[in-house]
Amino acid sequence: MTAAPAVSADPVSDSLDDGADSSADGSPAGSPWAGGPVEFDRIVPASGNMAVAGRQFWLGPIRSGQTVRFWASVEVIHLMIGGVRIKSVRSHLTTADLAVLAAAGAVNAGPPPLPVEDGEAVEIERTVSRGGTIAIGGTVLLAAEILAGRRIGIRIEPDTLMMFDLDSRDLLRVRPNPLNYAKIIRLRGVRPAGPPPRPSIEPVRAQRRASNSGVIMICGQKSPSAESTPTALSPSTSPRPRWPSSWPTATPASCHGPPPSRCVTSKPTGHDRPNPKLSRPDVKDHLAQIR
Repeated sequence: MTAAPAVSADPVSDSLDDGADSSADGSPAGSPWAGGPVEFDRIVPASGNMAVAGRQFWLGPIRSGQTVRFWASVEVIHLMIGGVRIKSVRSHLTTADLAVLAAAGAVNAGPPPLPVEDGEAVEIERTVSRGGTIAIGGTVLLAAEILAGRRIGIRIEPDTLMMFDLDSRDLLRVRPNPLNYAKIIRLRGVRPAGPPPRPSIEPVRAQRRASNSGVIMICGQKSPSAESTPTALSPSTSPRPRWPSSWPTATPASCHGPPPSRCVTSKPTGHDRPNPKLSRPDVKDHLAQIR
């Protein structure tokens, strides 16, 4: 009979990647384990849930395909992506577990990721709820209803929260920061901040339905339109709308001629007052009144 293929009884060895023999911050590949923390790489599966030494690490399907660097010791486990710490949890590993990880391909770890200092800008990621809100540090904040269901980045500064698009880093909303330093360092997925987000320079599209008189209003300005549902383009840097050149331009009838003079109502002067000539009484009438 043919012997069955041997199955590895070490779940830790199976959980490590075959090519995890390089270390950017630790010791060179192939060096013996020094008895301290170790580092190894993992690729996030489609489910977003990874397992190492009998413990699960949830990162979410949005990070599937990304390479995660584990920094593991008997006290804490750090997860990093691209050199940026995204999560830190209390370690469940023992010295024996670290030895097994080192035998499976892990390398000696370098220095741990530095904690965030007070006053330093950091970033997190959150998904906006259906009501347009996000939860940060136990506080529910209003983002915008139009962002419902969207994954956004949040840059946390000492006084402000800057919400931005993760792909383009375009600024979406700005809110006051209600969190203190003690709450910020305990946030889930906190990482050092990248460059500050900037407002988008692309024109903003807005749709309005024309009234029965053929007039639409955007930003407090009215404009005639021949379309039932026109689309106006306005740059985000200026509150004044910019109308497409294809729209008809109409001017009031009073603008065809010279501008009308202003009508000022004032009291008549002495030259404008009526001055009727009063008839002088006759002598006969005067004598008749005396009698």
